[in-house]
Amino acid sequence: MSTGSADGYFEFFREELIPDGLRLVLDAWRKLPSSAKAGKEDEISGRLVATMKWEKKARRLGFSIHFQAIPLGPDGPVAARIDFKFLAGFDEDAYFAFECKRLRIPQPSGLDHNTHSYVSGEGMGRFIIGKYAPGQPHGAMIGYVMDGDMAMAKAAVIALVHARRSELKLTSGPTWEVSQFLPNEPDVHQTRHRRELNTGTGGAFTLQHMFLSV
Repeated sequence: MSTGSADGYFEFFREELIPDGLRLVLDAWRKLPSSAKAGKEDEISGRLVATMKWEKKARRLGFSIHFQAIPLGPDGPVAARIDFKFLAGFDEDAYFAFECKRLRIPQPSGLDHNTHSYVSGEGMGRFIIGKYAPGQPHGAMIGYVMDGDMAMAKAAVIALVHARRSELKLTSGPTWEVSQFLPNEPDVHQTRHRRELNTGTGGAFTLQHMFLSV
């Protein structure tokens, strides 16, 4: 077996695994009882991932699932935590990452839309600046729509994404694109971006957006 420097070498998470991975998220969510969809983001995501792991074993899917993974940069850990990711193969940088946010959160004082958190440097921005998946061409956001109003949640997110198109290096249009991986799922969409990162993707990056109704 040959060995050598990994400088300038990039391995990508295999695209053919992504549709099965996204379907796994949707199917596991549908199996969760309503009581498991309440609470903070980390609590909801933890229950979702636990269900996904059982489903993944039954389907014998060719990737592992890692919950709350801390990505490693060239100088050590990055000060951010991936909610969960899929990993396949020998290269630990070849992963498909998910960032999860609650949207439209009912509060005693009124509705907290939380759209800014989804779009900003705590959400989508982590992919765009390269905190997450810097050497990968794909990633995913999950929006837990806490009041169930999917249409309003999606409309608010895409409006803010378009308003911040320069910051997000957006190359897609002002409306949602159909997901290239799950084109028949009405609540899975995508946006396209061009990141200014020295990686093997040529700068092109696509985010899947999965909206899950509570």
